[in-house]
Amino acid sequence: MTEFHDLPQDEQRRLIYPEIIRVVRLLGGRATRAQIREELKNSSRVIDVETITAEKDSPNRPGETFHPFDFPFYMSIKDLVFTGYLSDEDRHTVALTDKGREVDMNSWDLTKEVFKPARAEWNRRAKRNKQLRESNSENSVQPVETEAPVPTVEQAEDTGDAIEQTEMSLPESEDPETEFQSRLHNALMGLTPIRFEEFARELVKEMGVTIDPDLGIKATGDGGIDGFGYVTGDDFRTTRVAIQAKRWQGTVSSPEIDRFRGAMDKFNAEYGIFITTSDFSQDAVRASRSYTRMVTLINGTKIAELVRRYHLHAQEVTAWVLDDDFFHPDRV
Repeated sequence: MTEFHDLPQDEQRRLIYPEIIRVVRLLGGRATRAQIREELKNSSRVIDVETITAEKDSPNRPGETFHPFDFPFYMSIKDLVFTGYLSDEDRHTVALTDKGREVDMNSWDLTKEVFKPARAEWNRRAKRNKQLRESNSENSVQPVETEAPVPTVEQAEDTGDAIEQTEMSLPESEDPETEFQSRLHNALMGLTPIRFEEFARELVKEMGVTIDPDLGIKATGDGGIDGFGYVTGDDFRTTRVAIQAKRWQGTVSSPEIDRFRGAMDKFNAEYGIFITTSDFSQDAVRASRSYTRMVTLINGTKIAELVRRYHLHAQEVTAWVLDDDFFHPDRV
């Protein structure tokens, strides 16, 4: 069986198109790009978790990594916007249009109805941007898409058309949530293991857990846990919580969940929180929900969401962007 990343670009996108529509329908017809990507990891039977979460070293930013899947994923969302199946509400969120709600995916001609017309739009934009670059002075601001977070057009299939690299490469700001998550991930991977465990305990504390000052905080580890705490509910019942923190690159598998549950037994914890910079396999997700003691899984996407929610060592910055539709050079 051919690996996803070995497939031609058009075949990759033909796999992704119906999955995006399915997921947005599942999420109520409106979702952020990060939510779509997360749900693909949870429920897709076409694209496996390892494909979505795989990382490579960035060729343009030494010491940083990127997800190769992001290239066809964001291209596919743009293609569906170009062809009217999704509306691009803002830089975070897309929504189903009537066309997207009503399309019959069993008879959907993906090449004719999405890929080819979207490719024509990419080429039109490439031609427009090339004309703008040629007509503007050297010091003018160029309204082109640059700074790709993923490899350039070399990863795309050879369409035979003169698509500019600046058009084929999606901008890093295409989805600010994903950009922030990527930068946070690289920052967390730069921490020492001890510092990351401290970060995990601080994050859990913001979530309402009172951290035990003695258990799970030793530099050498404490029985397979990286923190321990207590949550008191509205009924004044207190629950013992064990914390595990893994600063990993690879996917966390179900045996890691089983080992953590064994550590929970040692401390008689009724509940567990497993935090990782990477992600969890589908078997790990199933294992976390097995038995009577649940384990809450917090992956890199969820870490970024919680850091934003609690403003944990991060601050919000407001940015202004121009309305591309209004300032479109072809507009009369």
